[in-house]
Order: sequence, then structure tokens, then C-alpha cells
Amino acid sequence: MPTATCSICGEEKPCGTSRTTGRPWCLDCQHRSASCSACGSVAAVISGTLDQPLCLDCTAPEVWHTCPTCSDPDYPHPGQCARCLINRRLNELLGPPSHALHPALEALRNDIATAEHPITARRWLNKPSVSPVLADLAAGRRALTHEALDELADSPPLAHLRQGLVGVGALLERDEYMVRLERFLTGLLASQQDPEDSVAQLLVTR
Repeated sequence: MPTATCSICGEEKPCGTSRTTGRPWCLDCQHRSASCSACGSVAAVISGTLDQPLCLDCTAPEVWHTCPTCSDPDYPHPGQCARCLINRRLNELLGPPSHALHPALEALRNDIATAEHPITARRWLNKPSVSPVLADLAAGRRALTHEALDELADSPPLAHLRQGLVGVGALLERDEYMVRLERFLTGLLASQQDPEDSVAQLLVTR
């Protein structure tokens, strides 16, 4: 969780965003109970301060109008909107927008950040078969080639990433079905004791 000033205890700690107040509160305060300064009942502290805690019934819910980062008026929820969360995650994986980043990866960043369905795009971006690959491509730990991606375990999220890289011109388009067929035949022949007999059998079968 991001570090912020807790709205209850005032300390700089990793904080979530309260769904009631829309303000940051730390894990300690999320599990704190006390005598409410307004009604006197002992209950979970929802807002207020350590000196004057307030329970849920005595907390006025925040009316959310905008995303606190981009001021999007169409996002009436606490915390950052989905697009801002995507951009934050992209910055974590690819680094901030920079001329040092491969132009194709910068184009891919823009495609992901402006996806029609940001929540779906964010879920895909956090897939374990996608996020580390993007980070490795940006850092130069993995070459931006089909062959480098072929070394990874095949999965639908990775296939979608490959398709995205083809779409922005980072990779040349290729026939993925033919590639899979070639892999299958290579594995089949390698599993036989006499590859020449295997080829003959395949030809006879055809």
C-alpha cells in the first residue's frame, strides 16, 4: 500500500483508503476500537482522531465527486480511478515516460493506459505472466523478440501481450498456429527413437 498520512492517527504509514470517508487510514487504525467522542459507544473507529474518535454512525460519509489524482468527474468512488491506477502500475513496471524507453514499449504503454475497459486492462496487467515480462522488456533483461517470448510458458495473457507488441510494431506478425504446429512436430520427432521412421510414419498417415 502507498505511504500516506493516516487521517486518524496522523502518522506516515502504509495506508488504504476508507470507503466511508475517502481518506487514508493505516492498518492499525483500521483495527482500532474506542469510545466514540460523539455518542460514547465503544465501537470500531471509523474517523475522527485518536483524541476524538468517531464510530460509523457518527461519521458523515464523504460525497465523492472526482478522482484525487486526475479529477475525473465520472469517478464517484474513493481513491484513484482505474486509469490512474493503470498508469501507476505502468510506471512501476516500465518506469516513468522517458525517451530511454523503447518507442514500441512507449506505444504499448499508451494502448494499455487508454484501453476501453480500464478495469479489465488493469487485471490483465497484473497477471503473473504479464507484469514481470513487461518489467524485463523495459529493463533490457529480456530481448524484444518472438524468440525471447517463446522461452516463456505459453498462456492466454502472454499471447495477448505478444499480440499487443505486434500491433504497435515491436514484433513482426507471424502465423502462431504454424509455430505451434512446428513445436508439436519437433517434440514428437524428438520423442521417437528413430526420427526417420517417425517422418515416414507421418507421411504414410497423411
